[in-house]
Amino acid sequence: MADSDISDAALERALGRIWREGGAGTGASGLQKMLKSDTRRKVAIDRIRKWLSRREVGARLSRVNMRLADSLRTFDVRTPNALHHADTLTMPQDGASRSMLVVRDVATRFTDAEPLADKTAREAAIALEKIYSRNPRRLKPPRVLNVDRGTEFAGDFANVIANNYPRTELRVAKDTGDHKHASAAEAANRTIARRLFAYQHEAEQARGGVNRAWKTRLRTVLNRMNRTENEDGHQPEDILTGRKNATVSVKKLSAAARKWIANERDKAPLKQGQMVRVPLFRPADGGRWRATDLRLSSPRRITGVFAPIQHADAAYAPWEYTVGDSSRLWTRAHLVVVE
Repeated sequence: MADSDISDAALERALGRIWREGGAGTGASGLQKMLKSDTRRKVAIDRIRKWLSRREVGARLSRVNMRLADSLRTFDVRTPNALHHADTLTMPQDGASRSMLVVRDVATRFTDAEPLADKTAREAAIALEKIYSRNPRRLKPPRVLNVDRGTEFAGDFANVIANNYPRTELRVAKDTGDHKHASAAEAANRTIARRLFAYQHEAEQARGGVNRAWKTRLRTVLNRMNRTENEDGHQPEDILTGRKNATVSVKKLSAAARKWIANERDKAPLKQGQMVRVPLFRPADGGRWRATDLRLSSPRRITGVFAPIQHADAAYAPWEYTVGDSSRLWTRAHLVVVE
C-alpha cells in the first residue's frame, strides 16, 4: 500500500466502528453480509476503500508522508553535462556589474558564473555563451537546461538556446514558487554569496570603508568550489574532465524511499482529468492546525502530466502533476487518488 493511500489499519478501524454502531442509514448490515464471506472479503475491502476515497471520512483516514514525497522530487542525474541549472545572483555594484549568471552541472556540481551588466535576457544570453565557450572540456551545452520564470530567461535568452544550442531543451519552471526546479543553481548562489561577502567583510575590517568588489575574487571562489571533494572524495572538476577516475556521487536513498520506488517505478502514471486530493499547508480559516482539521483538499482534477527527465543510470525520476488551477508541481507520493 502506497504511503499516500488509506492504510489497511485505518480502514479496519473505520469498518469496525461502522460494524459496532449499526443502525439504519449506516450501511452496517450490508457491510456485515459482505464481510462474513471470506471469499468476498477482498472485493468488499476494495469497494469500501473506493467509497471512502470519495468522501471526507476517507480524506481524514488518508495520510501523505511529506518528507518522503518531497525527497523524491530531486534530480538523480549521474551523467555530466546532461542537466544544468541556471539562475542569476544579485550582488553589490562593482564597476558595470551588479549581478551574475550562475550555471551548475547537476551530476558533478561543477559551477561556473559570469558577471552581468544588468538582468536582461540579452545580457544573460551573452553570459551563457561565454560560459559554454570558455573551456570545451568543462561545461558543455547540456541536454536540458532548467531555469526559473525570470524575464532574463525569456526573449533573447530563449532564442540563443534555440538557435545556437538546438540539442538543448530549455525547461522553464511552471510555478514562480517552484524552488526545486533550479535548486542546484540556487544552492551554488548561496555558497558564492557567502564566500564573496566574507571576502568583502575582511577587506573592510583590514582597510576600513565600504568594499563592494567581487568580480576580481569570483574566479578564485569558483575554483575552490570546483575543487571541493564530494561525499566520495572526488572533486567536481576531476569528475567533469575525467581525471583521476573520479565518479559522480550516488544519491543515498532512505529505506522508505527505496520501498516507494520498488512499488511505484513500473506503474503507469496518473492520467489527466483524474480526481485526486492534495495536501493542505494551512487551515482554510488561518491559524494553527487542530487535531480534527482535514489536511487534504477536496477532490480536484489533474490538469497536467509531465514526464520526468529520463536517464538510463538514474535510480528513479518521478512523474510530476499539476492539479486544479495551481501551477505547483506534485509527485504521485503527494497525491491521494479519488477512485
